[in-house]
Amino acid sequence: LSNPLSDDLGLEYRDGVGVLGVRTGSTAQRLGFQAGDIIVQVGREQVANVVELERMLAQKQRTWQLGINRGGRLLQLQVQG
Repeated sequence: LSNPLSDDLGLEYRDGVGVLGVRTGSTAQRLGFQAGDIIVQVGREQVANVVELERMLAQKQRTWQLGINRGGRLLQLQVQG
Protein backbone atom coordinates (compact mmCIF):
# COMPACT_ATOMS: atom_id res chain seq x y z
CA LEU A 1 0.00 0.00 0.00
CA SER A 2 1.27 3.43 -0.82
CA ASN A 3 1.21 6.00 1.98
CA PRO A 4 -1.42 8.19 0.25
CA LEU A 5 -3.70 5.22 -0.45
CA SER A 6 -3.47 3.85 3.08
CA ASP A 7 -4.16 7.37 4.40
CA ASP A 8 -7.20 7.71 2.09
CA LEU A 9 -8.54 4.37 3.32
CA GLY A 10 -7.84 5.22 6.95
CA LEU A 11 -5.43 2.28 7.32
CA GLU A 12 -2.43 2.37 9.60
CA TYR A 13 -0.89 -0.81 8.19
CA ARG A 14 1.23 0.03 5.13
CA ASP A 15 2.83 -3.29 4.14
CA GLY A 16 0.96 -5.70 1.89
CA VAL A 17 -1.66 -5.63 -0.84
CA GLY A 18 -4.99 -3.98 -0.05
CA VAL A 19 -8.34 -5.38 -1.12
CA LEU A 20 -10.30 -2.38 -2.40
CA GLY A 21 -13.51 -4.23 -3.18
CA VAL A 22 -15.02 -7.68 -3.54
CA ARG A 23 -17.59 -8.53 -6.21
CA THR A 24 -20.76 -10.26 -5.10
CA GLY A 25 -20.61 -13.95 -6.00
CA SER A 26 -16.87 -13.87 -6.72
CA THR A 27 -14.32 -16.42 -5.53
CA ALA A 28 -12.88 -13.74 -3.26
CA GLN A 29 -16.27 -13.27 -1.61
CA ARG A 30 -16.75 -17.03 -1.18
CA LEU A 31 -13.31 -17.19 0.48
CA GLY A 32 -14.33 -14.47 2.92
CA PHE A 33 -12.28 -11.52 1.67
CA GLN A 34 -13.61 -8.08 2.55
CA ALA A 35 -12.88 -4.60 1.29
CA GLY A 36 -10.16 -3.17 3.51
CA ASP A 37 -8.38 -6.49 4.03
CA ILE A 38 -4.63 -6.33 3.54
CA ILE A 39 -2.83 -9.46 2.33
CA VAL A 40 0.46 -9.38 4.21
CA GLN A 41 1.80 -12.91 3.92
CA VAL A 42 1.77 -15.98 1.69
CA GLY A 43 3.19 -19.01 3.45
CA ARG A 44 6.15 -17.66 5.38
CA GLU A 45 6.93 -14.83 2.95
CA GLN A 46 5.92 -11.23 3.57
CA VAL A 47 4.00 -9.54 0.74
CA ALA A 48 5.17 -6.04 -0.15
CA ASN A 49 3.31 -5.36 -3.40
CA VAL A 50 1.02 -6.78 -6.10
CA VAL A 51 3.91 -8.07 -8.23
CA GLU A 52 5.23 -10.15 -5.32
CA LEU A 53 1.74 -11.45 -4.51
CA GLU A 54 1.17 -12.52 -8.12
CA ARG A 55 4.58 -14.26 -8.19
CA MET A 56 3.83 -16.13 -4.96
CA LEU A 57 0.37 -17.24 -6.10
CA ALA A 58 1.67 -18.33 -9.53
CA GLN A 59 3.63 -21.15 -7.92
CA LYS A 60 2.14 -24.57 -8.58
CA GLN A 61 0.66 -25.36 -5.19
CA ARG A 62 -2.59 -26.90 -4.11
CA THR A 63 -2.88 -24.92 -0.88
CA TRP A 64 -1.81 -21.43 0.16
CA GLN A 65 -1.70 -20.09 3.69
CA LEU A 66 -2.47 -16.37 3.61
CA GLY A 67 -1.96 -13.84 6.37
CA ILE A 68 -4.54 -11.05 6.24
CA ASN A 69 -4.62 -7.90 8.31
CA ARG A 70 -8.24 -7.01 8.99
CA GLY A 71 -8.74 -3.99 11.17
CA GLY A 72 -5.41 -4.48 12.93
CA ARG A 73 -5.95 -8.20 13.60
CA LEU A 74 -3.92 -10.83 11.76
CA LEU A 75 -6.12 -13.59 10.32
CA GLN A 76 -4.89 -16.81 8.74
CA LEU A 77 -6.74 -18.10 5.69
CA GLN A 78 -6.03 -21.42 4.00
CA VAL A 79 -6.95 -21.44 0.31
CA GLN A 80 -7.21 -24.61 -1.76
CA GLY A 81 -6.21 -24.21 -5.43
